[in-house]
Amino acid sequence: MIFYFLTIFAILFSEKATKVVSMRFFSSYVGEIEKEEAKISELEELSILALAMGEKEAYNGFQEMMREIYGKIFFKKIAFFTPLFFLILSPYMIFVDLLGVGSSSAVLAIAILYFSFKLMLNFAKQNYELWKAQKELKEVKN
Repeated sequence: MIFYFLTIFAILFSEKATKVVSMRFFSSYVGEIEKEEAKISELEELSILALAMGEKEAYNGFQEMMREIYGKIFFKKIAFFTPLFFLILSPYMIFVDLLGVGSSSAVLAIAILYFSFKLMLNFAKQNYELWKAQKELKEVKN
């Protein structure tokens, strides 16, 4: 049981360390991603406004632009942050294997489950916020 708590702690620590390392040593790359995420937020607001005004073509256009930018960002993040995260987590994985208290494959599985759960939770949160914003705009329009 202690192995699982230590593993979760190591994953959370590695996640925070990844953010610090990326901001410290790769700030221009992270800044580029943040600019693209800001564009997505702006397009999202515009698409909600277009939907509230009944402009289906404008809404579809904004959604298409968002999907295009999001696809680029998604793969940039995966290609950069995943190896960095596992590079930072690897000493813990080696430590676990050397002590024989668990296995690095178990650490890997827990990390994947953690990020899958986090991704699903974030997706649900974004959908809820989008639904709430559309509902508020419809109420203001009426």
